[in-house]
Amino acid sequence: MLGGTPSSKPEFSPLLAIGRQEMSLAELRRLCVYDFPLSTTRPKIMEGLEKIIEELRVNSVEGEVWINGSFLT
Repeated sequence: MLGGTPSSKPEFSPLLAIGRQEMSLAELRRLCVYDFPLSTTRPKIMEGLEKIIEELRVNSVEGEVWINGSFLT
């Protein structure tokens, strides 16, 4: 509840245990997209993430990508 107003959006359990989980993009896609075949938004979110990561690779940006939020619930 934010500002005293109950949310109409349902809350779901996390897909992963608390803590840092290392996985490939393919593993993330399987967990967050393929396991939700009726979702129309998850594939678009994943495609956007993959495009950003590809841009980072093309530009030789090294680092880690942390994914959080409702995409993991």
